[in-house]
Amino acid sequence: MAIDSAYAVRPSTGGAEQPLRLSTATITRLQTELQMLEHERRELARASADARGDAADQAWFSERDVQLIHLDVRIERLEDTLRAADIPTVRIDGDRVEMGVAVALRFDGDVAPETYRVGVMDEQEDDVTVVTPTSPLGRQLLGAQCGDSVSYDSPRGRRHVTVVSIG
Repeated sequence: MAIDSAYAVRPSTGGAEQPLRLSTATITRLQTELQMLEHERRELARASADARGDAADQAWFSERDVQLIHLDVRIERLEDTLRAADIPTVRIDGDRVEMGVAVALRFDGDVAPETYRVGVMDEQEDDVTVVTPTSPLGRQLLGAQCGDSVSYDSPRGRRHVTVVSIG
């Protein structure tokens, strides 16, 4: 496994790193966030450089320094994630569960399916829960097709889930 940042993990096979598959919508959202953070950082740095003051202003300077550090860390993580991303140029094949793909799953005992995305936490959306490819469920889902049932071990015991739809 290769770690791209503190929150993005790429699965590997036989030591060869695999590209981080993100949906086009996620890539666009991350690029927009990166642009906004870079703008915010420039403005904050400009305000800090223009500021003058005495010892009473030292708390303000310290707070700005901490804000700049937090911005730098998030900017670096976004850049790492986007650099590692496999930007789709064509529609992801909807026949199999792959990284970045939304999938409807029906858990044993449930009537209605739930939508998940196999990917990194940056792909979290309001109505779609992310399951990472290194989690027990994620490992079993990768490569599955519609109608396949997979089993995985959860903290509550062995669970079974059926792939209802992909894409």
